Amino acid sequence: ADGALVHQAAGSPRDSRLELTAALLGRMGRTDAAPLLGAMAEETGSASLRWQALRECLALDSAAGFAALTTLARRSDDPLAAPAGALRAQLLETYPQLAGVARCPV
Repeated sequence: ADGALVHQAAGSPRDSRLELTAALLGRMGRTDAAPLLGAMAEETGSASLRWQALRECLALDSAAGFAALTTLARRSDDPLAAPAGALRAQLLETYPQLAGVARCPV
């Protein structure tokens, strides 16, 4: 009632909006958004925004999401490299067929 900020999903209003948008696209099942979400995950910036985009990309399109996950896992200077590598290893153990997923050479 007093207009005070109760909760913010990220450090900046822009990142909060983008995280919520990524989650909404995922819940709507917008598979056409998967390439954009994968690209968002691979950009520099907020780790929480990038991780949310990656999660939604994986849920919408396994191939695009796994390709983005692999890219993140291979970046030694990226703060998401370790968690991405751990998730990639876990997914490969559970779903070995993902080993054949490669980024389409466009």
